[in-house]
Amino acid sequence: DTDYKVQSAAIDNLMENALRVTGEGRPVVLRMSAGPAAGEFVVEVRDGGPGLTEEDLAVAFEPGELHARYRGVRKVGSGVGLALVARLAERLGGRAHAGSAPEGGAAFLVVLPDMSVQDWATDVSWPSTPATEPQVAGPTSPQ
Repeated sequence: DTDYKVQSAAIDNLMENALRVTGEGRPVVLRMSAGPAAGEFVVEVRDGGPGLTEEDLAVAFEPGELHARYRGVRKVGSGVGLALVARLAERLGGRAHAGSAPEGGAAFLVVLPDMSVQDWATDVSWPSTPATEPQVAGPTSPQ
């Protein structure tokens, strides 16, 4: 199914970014839940990495902006991942948001129309070390 592949590509990009910038032993959180409006589905990725400034958040989904700001300062990707996430969300009739995470790093939220997603949420978080198993808390009731 094409929509599933597009959703997966967006989640993969967000998780790849979070794992790249998050130091060993710091949290990465993936949360999927019912959205704020009826028929919406939310994917949230938060990390305990270095985070983004207010200026960074304003341009987070612009191709190459964060790459240009942080190349040589910290680990960066190609500069197109977050732009791709925003475009994929738009393609599916949704939207992407960037913010600060309670874990100390960045938080990215993708709100999509509900596409046959189960009506429960699951939190998955783990320290960013390959030897550690994910810790799953859920299912929970939608709000």
